[in-house]
Amino acid sequence: MTPICQDGYLYGCSGRHTENATLRCIEWKTGKVMWEVPGMSRTSLLAIDGHFLCLGEFGQLWLLKLTPEKPEQIAAIDYADPAIGQKLLGKAAPVLEYPCWAAPIVSHGLLYLRGKDRLICLELIPQP
Repeated sequence: MTPICQDGYLYGCSGRHTENATLRCIEWKTGKVMWEVPGMSRTSLLAIDGHFLCLGEFGQLWLLKLTPEKPEQIAAIDYADPAIGQKLLGKAAPVLEYPCWAAPIVSHGLLYLRGKDRLICLELIPQP
């Protein structure tokens, strides 16, 4: 995925293969790695409203607060978990399956996530 440049820092996934992929923050001017988080697999990021949505290639979705000092997980859900599928699909099956390589997209308060053979749409703005 294309990294996101914000306030002089790049945020993005580094690594060609699942097992060595890390989420990183890099200082743009110097190339210095400020921090990295291993074990998230290959991910795609979307900057939204002061946060980042991070979609992992196996269907995990994280809401993150990323700064040059540290990454902070705000919330997470695993759309590969069959229990989540039971709630959303009415059957114990993954909602999203590998590969989830398309970057998350938000339009008009709707979040679109894509995995193998499925595109899902989630409403981000609560009803009054």
